[in-house]
Amino acid sequence: MIASASQQELLSEDHDLAAIDSTGLESRHVSTYFGQRCGRKYRRYPKVSQVVDTRSHLALAAVVDRGPKPDDIEFHAAVRQAHARHRFAALGGDVAYDGERHHRFLNSLDVLGIIPPRRGRPSHDPDHRPGGFFRRFWHDHWDDVQHLYGQRWQAETRFSMEKRLLGSCLTARRRAAQDREAYLRVLTLNLMLLGPDP
Repeated sequence: MIASASQQELLSEDHDLAAIDSTGLESRHVSTYFGQRCGRKYRRYPKVSQVVDTRSHLALAAVVDRGPKPDDIEFHAAVRQAHARHRFAALGGDVAYDGERHHRFLNSLDVLGIIPPRRGRPSHDPDHRPGGFFRRFWHDHWDDVQHLYGQRWQAETRFSMEKRLLGSCLTARRRAAQDREAYLRVLTLNLMLLGPDP
């Protein structure tokens, strides 16, 4: 494995694994899907990227932007914030975060990027290996971290909890107010998780 001895020891504990994902929030009480079916004018929507501690479901960092756009645009900002608060040993992310530059960034933080190297057009050659040192390494050793990658779903669990408990629609209308409300939701769920069971 690419991990150092200290990283392998840290990875034996669940709380040293974080996960990153993003989700969209409704800025109107009518869903985007319903609006499309009714032929309403397309609107951008608030999008929240979060880095989540996989054991506690606490958000270590959040970045609010507007969608639709690729998930990995907020990757570096969110990871940098999260790592400053908690030095996790590894970060799980889906294929949307695949990229050699992202792996190099994580390596500079001494973090393993557990991200499947499958972004881009699939090759028809079964022996094809992706470009870049880190992507080639994970292509060859993915079975070693498959069990850790499965914990990436904890980030989606966090989003599900947030929408179930706090709703999926923001009440604010102006962009700055929506951003504040989105961050407040992240903080509120963290406080709920630290208190009695919601």
